[in-house]
Amino acid sequence: KLNAEAFVSAAGIPSTVIVKPCGLPENMAGQNSTLMVGHDGTFSDYEDYHMISREDLAAVMAEAVLMPREEGGESLRFDLCSRPGPATTDLRGLIESSRWEWNV
Repeated sequence: KLNAEAFVSAAGIPSTVIVKPCGLPENMAGQNSTLMVGHDGTFSDYEDYHMISREDLAAVMAEAVLMPREEGGESLRFDLCSRPGPATTDLRGLIESSRWEWNV
């Protein structure tokens, strides 16, 4: 997978977003948990982070595609997980929070 990510990142496409979900169960309802972003598997250390529904993953990816480049739609790569809590409604803000400090 990492080789494919490197290939996509180096392909010269001006805007790429690589979303790495924690896990995708078959029968999980969407929009009923708090979505979290991170990097490099940081969620594996915490038991309260869970798999993400396919519906929530699709919503985040659709929002990432629709974001103008100047608002964060440039190349991004992040982990996406969920945890029990209120549904995340600000997907644009969630995606923007996935940037590294030097990518702001």
